[in-house]
Amino acid sequence: PPALLDALRGHPALRTALFGALDALAKAQPAVVAGRLAGSGLPVALDPGFPHLRMCVLGGAAGGPAGGDRRGRLRAVLHTAGVSPHADPAVLHTAFRLVWPDEPPTGEEASLLLNELGSDAHRLAGTRDLLVAAALAAPAEDTAAPLLAADLLRCFTTELDPADRAPLLLLEYAALLGTDGEGENWVERVRALRDGAVEPVPEQVTRRVYDALARRLLAVPVPESELYALARSGDTALLAAYERAARGPAVAERLRTAPSYAAARFCDWSAYQGTHPGWEATRTALLAKVLRPAVRALPAEDRTAVEEALRRTGRGRLDAYRAWNRPGALGRLAGRLTGRGRREDERASWPGDVQPPAGGGDR
Repeated sequence: PPALLDALRGHPALRTALFGALDALAKAQPAVVAGRLAGSGLPVALDPGFPHLRMCVLGGAAGGPAGGDRRGRLRAVLHTAGVSPHADPAVLHTAFRLVWPDEPPTGEEASLLLNELGSDAHRLAGTRDLLVAAALAAPAEDTAAPLLAADLLRCFTTELDPADRAPLLLLEYAALLGTDGEGENWVERVRALRDGAVEPVPEQVTRRVYDALARRLLAVPVPESELYALARSGDTALLAAYERAARGPAVAERLRTAPSYAAARFCDWSAYQGTHPGWEATRTALLAKVLRPAVRALPAEDRTAVEEALRRTGRGRLDAYRAWNRPGALGRLAGRLTGRGRREDERASWPGDVQPPAGGGDR
């Protein structure tokens, strides 16, 4: 009310008492206080101090509308506090909650904030866990999240909640796949991190690392031990990610343009028959729904190149491929590839029919 504003302007002691109480509320519930007091006209500029209250009263106007450059808005809100976050770390926490009241920052925003302000500022302000939440909640399209996870693991080595370590390690490893840092035993490493987590790994983290692992398993070359680990795992979510990636546009483009890649996929998808029902379902679906339409659509010279690539891997694979790809015998030969031959198949006899390589490392 205007009478209260006039009293506050004229009585410093009243301002100190009221602003002190409001500053404590603003520190505890910044978004609520800002919603009540933004545009109120409280004369907070008359006195130094009360930084949390100043941000709640002046921060909305300083930062402009919500959205857009939120890091810029954070800097503007911090400026209204009248004190550096290095001198009073708590103001960073308040500003953080004013700019991101309902959701964490994006992975890119959080990564930049960590590097701009330094780990000590976030440690003292209590915003470290907000950065962790940003990494773990980041959607798949947020490409900065794995790098943020790596920075968090590096900056807060001994301070992270045990429940957060495994998800962050999985995020970090998603970025290492396909680089010199990927190491060995990709499938087992990912599954071990997931299974060793103190709490269930967030679904978006699991999906991101599984998608990255699936893309790596569909690259060339892939160690046979990794493909066998995939087949043996029977991991429903991982096999689903593998099939999803194999049906995607990147694989379709390579099958269309690189005969050697089509040959490699035939070798992979006709391997390790009977290892696990989940792998059987996945590989046979990919043979029938992805590889067969792709090779049938190739020009003659590329089909010849596929066979030549298979010839170099061993005669058995070439024979298996020709049998699988021969017109007129698709259903029967697909049954042989899956190990689910029909009764009428057993009555039929076709010259030159062979069964693709099966079992162990013999592909």
